[in-house]
Amino acid sequence: MIKRFSALLSSSLLLLCTAAPAATIERNICVFDIAGNVGPMMTAMKDWQVAAVGWGLKTHLRAYTNEAVAAEDLKAGVCDAALITGIRGRHFNKYTGTIDSIGAIPTMDHMKILLKVLAGHDSRDPGSMRDSVPDFLAGLDNGVRGLRLAWGTGMGYATIDPEVASITSEAARVFEELGCTVEDPAFVLDDPVPAFLTIFYTGNYTSYGHLMDECPDKLTDNARFCFEHGSQATAADYARAIRSVDEMKARIDDLMDTYDLLLTPTMAVPPFPIGQPPDRIDGKDVPPRSSYSPMTRPFNLSGQPAASIPCGFSSEGLPIGLHIIGKRGDEATVLRASAAFEQARPWEHHRPNID
Repeated sequence: MIKRFSALLSSSLLLLCTAAPAATIERNICVFDIAGNVGPMMTAMKDWQVAAVGWGLKTHLRAYTNEAVAAEDLKAGVCDAALITGIRGRHFNKYTGTIDSIGAIPTMDHMKILLKVLAGHDSRDPGSMRDSVPDFLAGLDNGVRGLRLAWGTGMGYATIDPEVASITSEAARVFEELGCTVEDPAFVLDDPVPAFLTIFYTGNYTSYGHLMDECPDKLTDNARFCFEHGSQATAADYARAIRSVDEMKARIDDLMDTYDLLLTPTMAVPPFPIGQPPDRIDGKDVPPRSSYSPMTRPFNLSGQPAASIPCGFSSEGLPIGLHIIGKRGDEATVLRASAAFEQARPWEHHRPNID
């Protein structure tokens, strides 16, 4: 998924109706919000509700503090659509994402549609770029011959599961078949995870820390953990994290002066049961909250475009992703490489065995 967007969506809105005709139609929408009718999701939906009137759509919002109940009411037809997390949403839409992402993009054709909708400045998003939008899709089918690619397994700080390392390393060599040069420059970064977590925790606490007083009993353990750590961070902690990010950006830019793309594993381990992140990887004790996804953190911070593409399966039949990172502002090359890999190693025909 391209990481050009400044914010992650915390929920997926599953609209189960067709586009509104000229005449006004009415729909009931179930909204999951742990704070109920006064929470941030309901507040956002009330703004959306007003805008929807202009589209010929009159909506009735129902707040739910229990997401399971909201999902069951959607299934039972009590509501026509629901604002729920991706975990629940997968029962209704197989391409819905996780709790905090916009979801999986199954093919490059779907990505073309997504970029046409999302690209460009939006005044409601202070982080969106004002630059003119390039044609990301120009030359998408031109191949990648002649590109110079860097490969990095763990970039000096991450512990990677051997099976994941093997599968993704083999996938990187596919680009040699496509006419690229693939090299391992032994690129090393200082661990970016501490800086990432400082910025992440303080950002969450700043936006949602008030929920610790308003509805503490409704917070998940993870939310409480984030808020508590964010509340303890000092201005000096935050300043050090920002400085660390600036230094990391400079090191990555130095690397990308030589290479067109950087390839890494997307995740450090194969998929694991929900709520059970590993505390050991490759025989080493690791922090379970952060060690399963160390390779995406630097590029969430650096603002570089990146994509994760399916490149193989673990011994248990679970998907493994290859991480393709481009130069700042060069989404086009990331997309071109993703399309080339998809054509060389198609995966759309694979279907998981889900009970």
